[in-house]
Amino acid sequence: RTTCLLIGNHSAGKSSFVNWYVGEKIQVESVAMETAGFCLIRKGGKRARWKGRQTSSAFPWLRRASRMEGVMDFLSAEIVTSARHDMG
Repeated sequence: RTTCLLIGNHSAGKSSFVNWYVGEKIQVESVAMETAGFCLIRKGGKRARWKGRQTSSAFPWLRRASRMEGVMDFLSAEIVTSARHDMG
């Protein structure tokens, strides 16, 4: 399993790239600031969106960060079913 951090300036095409790579529209694409936060994307058997504590519970390596003030407000996970790339 590979973990990749994708960062960039506002409206640089990060969400468009993620949607293209995954083969599903999972991130909102807009000139407006839409995705301010940390979103983990993981392949699963059923499409789902998790926020805050549910995300940190599913990813044990996030538990330490979840104790930092305000982090839970900007943490989410998208579970996708795409077979376009190996996202397991």
